[in-house]
Amino acid sequence: MPFSCHAGIEDFIEAEHVKETNMLRVVGLAFFALAGILLASPLLSGPAAAQEIELTQSADIVDVQERLKNLGWYHGAVDGIVGSGTRSAARAYRRAAGLPASSTIDKELQLHLHFINPDLRAGSSRNVSANPDVRKAQELLSLLGYNPGAIDGIIGPRTRSAVEAFKRDQGLPSSDRIDAQLLQQLDAELARRGRN
Repeated sequence: MPFSCHAGIEDFIEAEHVKETNMLRVVGLAFFALAGILLASPLLSGPAAAQEIELTQSADIVDVQERLKNLGWYHGAVDGIVGSGTRSAARAYRRAAGLPASSTIDKELQLHLHFINPDLRAGSSRNVSANPDVRKAQELLSLLGYNPGAIDGIIGPRTRSAVEAFKRDQGLPSSDRIDAQLLQQLDAELARRGRN
């Protein structure tokens, strides 16, 4: 009788070991699958993915065409239809602005035309230049917990939003302007937080 009990315990232990081994395999596979998804996600999101999503609203396309036309990049009809002329103008503007080569009419291009380099005219070789005051503001905004985007001295949509959020939080008049007064306000807030 003790022998059969001992054999039963060994069978039980072996069965539990098999369950444990199978569970570890499942957990391991799940871990590798999750790691693969997390590693691939930056490739599927962010600026590269945003460039792949073209504007589809006629009003947005008209807006891009008008901006490109006013700056001398586009010479076709402002009709909200993305044709070869619109794509050619977008490609030329992107090249001059230092953006990744593409003829895509997307939100990145639209925002760039309005906020980042709104004065880049056809025939001009002037790229966006970094501004030391903007860089300082971006550094201070980042230290204060606002997200100005890249600290590159170029005022883009994220920097503008961060400035507006800071001013709103401080009860200051709404504006996205970066000037000496804003830099003083940012310095003062950073000093105030440093003392507390």
